[in-house]
Amino acid sequence: MAVDRNKVLSTAQKHLSRGNYDRAIAEYEKLVAADPRDVRTWLKIGDLHTRKGDAQKAGQTYHRVAEHYAGQGFFLKAVAVYKQILKLQPMRIDVQLRLAEMYENLQLVSDALATYEEIAATHSQQGDVDSMLATLARMADLDPENVPVRIRHAEALSKAGRMAEAAQEFEAGAMLLDEQGRVDDYLKVAERLLYHRQEDTGLARELAERYLERNDAKRALAKLQLLFQHDPKDVVTLELLARAFHLLGQSPKTISVYKEIARILYERGDLEGRARVLKRILELDPRDAEARQALAAYAPKPGSVASRAPTAPNEERVSVVPSAAVVVQPEADGPELYIDDDSDALPLADDDSAILEASEFASSDAIPIEEDVSLVELEPAGSEPPRGSASQPSIPPARPDDARDRGPAPPSRRSTASQPAVRRDPG
Repeated sequence: MAVDRNKVLSTAQKHLSRGNYDRAIAEYEKLVAADPRDVRTWLKIGDLHTRKGDAQKAGQTYHRVAEHYAGQGFFLKAVAVYKQILKLQPMRIDVQLRLAEMYENLQLVSDALATYEEIAATHSQQGDVDSMLATLARMADLDPENVPVRIRHAEALSKAGRMAEAAQEFEAGAMLLDEQGRVDDYLKVAERLLYHRQEDTGLARELAERYLERNDAKRALAKLQLLFQHDPKDVVTLELLARAFHLLGQSPKTISVYKEIARILYERGDLEGRARVLKRILELDPRDAEARQALAAYAPKPGSVASRAPTAPNEERVSVVPSAAVVVQPEADGPELYIDDDSDALPLADDDSAILEASEFASSDAIPIEEDVSLVELEPAGSEPPRGSASQPSIPPARPDDARDRGPAPPSRRSTASQPAVRRDPG
């Protein structure tokens, strides 16, 4: 049976004039029953529910209208109706989500982010961590270059114990900051990344280098400690360590680290590199007798092939004995250098002296050189030891590839009956 629209509207208007909202709503419902797509009438019904103070029924009616607008692609109209619902029912997360989606469809990113922010806060208040994290992830996907959003997502993941995912977000945020040239902010975020990815030696080295470039040796030492624990014979790490000690004015420790580098380079057969390191030691301390003697051993000896002129480009020089081992290790009982999970500050103590003590790898004295092995042996093979000494220190044998076109080979480390073996100090 067809509905007389004009008659229904007239009757509804009479009820409204008398303040009888329920009867007016009943009349309007006859129209929407005949035509469910009659959006204007649905809006009138929602308004009447609002005027009579029934927020729940008003919200239900408005939601039907908003969904109709959204389905038809009228996103601006849908936004207006969703906002009306939230005025009546501000805690409806389903409506907030739909509103954010409408903003996305309209490419209003900032409005969408603000709405998602409210949603995440609501989830947090309700203790729904998974939903909160999902909302933050959606925000990061919506605006991938928004650093604050990424960092907030990363911190939330960290607080939830999802460390690997947090590290990924910190890494993404750090890369954006680095691309933008925001060095100070980059270093802070990179510190958080290293806390969540402590095995990342590449990042630790990068941070150490950046701190040294900024003449911040104390922060650099904290990163070098991690690197040294990972590989105490890594030459690059030791070179950075020497730079840090040098910036701090710790000349004895700087020289001791360089001597350790020289020893490692000798063991690897890099004699030219070792010579450069010995020269560096002499630049720091021209009176260092061990370095001067070791460097002098590189000069051609009388009668050797190297004494002929001119020297062939590929001709190797006489090998020398490596410097003694250097003890370089972090303090066993030093304080933790990691960042507090709830703090954005860098992991440094307030007391500068405490920082230095925690970050250095040896005692306040120069790093000791073992006394049982000479830095270099200059006497030719077969010569007699100096008077008053029982024997000369052992010298490692020359490598097979070092014996070509060279002078007499140095004596073997293996002791003989006439020359007892050198005893090493167990300490």
